[in-house]
Amino acid sequence: MSAGVVASFRWPDRPDVSSLGRAIGEAQGLEVVIREIPQALSSSQVSGLTVVTAGTAQVFYDKNLSPLNRTQTILHEFAHILHGDVSRADGQTHAARSNQSDLVERRAERTGTMLMERLHRKQRNSAVSEFFSGLDGFENEA
Repeated sequence: MSAGVVASFRWPDRPDVSSLGRAIGEAQGLEVVIREIPQALSSSQVSGLTVVTAGTAQVFYDKNLSPLNRTQTILHEFAHILHGDVSRADGQTHAARSNQSDLVERRAERTGTMLMERLHRKQRNSAVSEFFSGLDGFENEA
C-alpha cells in the first residue's frame, strides 16, 4: 500500500523537501508548512509532529537532528498526511513521530523511507538532465 500512496500525487519537476510538501498538501487538500518544534513542545521522545488546523498541516521537526534525520522525520510526517493518519477536524489534531512501534508508525516510517528514496532518485536524475542540457549553470568551454 505504501508504494501506491507514494505514487498518488504529482511529483514536483524540481523536487526538494519543500516542493514535495506542497505537492502532497495539494493532493490532500491541505497547505503544508514545515517548522521547527517550538521549545515548549520539545521532548526527547518526539522528533516530529504534525498538527492540522483549518486546512493547514504544520509539520514540525526537532532542529537538533542531523540533516539526514531531519529530512527523514519530515518525510515520515508527510507519510502520515498521505495515509490520512492526521484527521481533519474543527479542533486541533495531530500525529507525532516518536519511539512508538505501532502499525501506523511503522507504515509511516516505511512510506517516509520510500519518499526519501524516490526524492533522492528524482534529484539525481534532475541534476544529470540539467548537466547534459546545459541548464546547470556551467558554460561549455569547448
